[in-house]
Amino acid sequence: MFQNLLELFQFQFHRNLKDHHNTLCIVCLLGTFKGGHLIFSELKLAIKMKQRQAITFQSSLLIHRNLLVIGTQNSVVFYIHNTAIKQKQKFKSLLMIEI
Repeated sequence: MFQNLLELFQFQFHRNLKDHHNTLCIVCLLGTFKGGHLIFSELKLAIKMKQRQAITFQSSLLIHRNLLVIGTQNSVVFYIHNTAIKQKQKFKSLLMIEI
């Protein structure tokens, strides 16, 4: 049953509303597969992803989904949950330090 729920969720358009609104999501793809394009419906954009590629986007803002794959696609997803940062304002700038 869990696998069925995972498959249903995986292919539906969604926003990751529990991701922090001021951060990015990083998705790294592993495996041997064809297909699995990442679709951003509002942007009318389909991105063909390949093995060992990564993409970064604001998953709490952009509606997205991926298409079915042929083969085995594994994903490593990095994100920050909205409870991890208590900041109410957007970041204004980054401090760069040379080493």
